[in-house]
Amino acid sequence: MDTCVQRGCAGRGSSIGGLWSKEGAAWPQMRTNLSRFTVSFSDFAWARGIEDFPAKEQVQEYLEAYAQHFGVARCIRFGCKVVHVQETSTGFRVVWHEYSDIAAHSSQPTAATAAMATEDEARADHAGEGRAMEIREAHCDHLVVASGVFSEGCVPHNLPGCEKLLKAGVAIHSSRFRGGATFAGGHEAVVGASFSGTTFPG
Repeated sequence: MDTCVQRGCAGRGSSIGGLWSKEGAAWPQMRTNLSRFTVSFSDFAWARGIEDFPAKEQVQEYLEAYAQHFGVARCIRFGCKVVHVQETSTGFRVVWHEYSDIAAHSSQPTAATAAMATEDEARADHAGEGRAMEIREAHCDHLVVASGVFSEGCVPHNLPGCEKLLKAGVAIHSSRFRGGATFAGGHEAVVGASFSGTTFPG
């Protein structure tokens, strides 16, 4: 893998893993729907003893171990929400909000992430619930947008009564599910027959 001295990555979350990260949409003990032989990097094997269909925590540990092993982790700056991208004559202008309570836990910055954090503009602000936030800006030659397809849950608001149930906290999207204790002793209806929908009843 090439060195990331000239590269930087801005991540909105607080840890590596996306869907499988600590704050990701996957619920505790959710398992992959593909075997570990398929869900893997060709140059990095799973740890011994992992089940054929790993659980969320195991996937997150695997991705974390990969990032540490190949030095990817030190290229990532967490707690960064990109709010504007503009193509210029020399590349791209990127503007993001950096939340210091998350960014403080990021790995030590490389030359690339340090440049991302200091170039052009950095002014103090506050964003909700007293969280310190800074607006930062940088220019880069190339840009990769890797926001994923599961960042926003698809909720059928056109179902009669669904909006009312969502506001009352009685109905949730599967990405907000964190265990069955919340629904213990009641009657539940699962809308959808994809992976999450068929896993919940089990």
